[in-house]
Amino acid sequence: MSPDDNAPDEVPAASDHGELADAAAAPDRVGHDMTRPATDVPHQDRDEPSGAGAAADTFTQLVATVHALTRRFPDHNGPFERVTRLLEEAGELAQQVNHAEGTGVKVAKHGPFDRAKLVKEVEDVLRTALGIAVHYNVIDDVRAGIADHYAQHVALGLVGDASPGPATGGQHGGC
Repeated sequence: MSPDDNAPDEVPAASDHGELADAAAAPDRVGHDMTRPATDVPHQDRDEPSGAGAAADTFTQLVATVHALTRRFPDHNGPFERVTRLLEEAGELAQQVNHAEGTGVKVAKHGPFDRAKLVKEVEDVLRTALGIAVHYNVIDDVRAGIADHYAQHVALGLVGDASPGPATGGQHGGC
């Protein structure tokens, strides 16, 4: 389930392409320091990802999407609601993994595995987890932690460059 599934009956009219751009200009109340309510945080105090430029990386794009969706759907974004949403998305991902592996009656009941559905659920889990990091203003810490773990794996010779190696594990590939 994505934020669109909980969308209000009426969404403010906007063009398909200008909707997020218009929302980007609006004040955001996502990130906050823990000493004051989120509603008191000015736009510039948000924990925006550093280095968001023309060639934004996937992490930066996901964080920008979290901010855009929070602006588009400003209600029900408290910490417990975000965790509940994450658990729900993880359950949907588990359903897709179950279907991909052909266990149970999934294939008979739902037809052949659809890679696009698995991809959507992985994206939903990542975006929802990052929404929690945005809520607590720890995006830069998460980015730094990922960079540190990556550097450790490079130092161990487990990662040679930024491109993924051959997939291992499972009939559909893995990491």
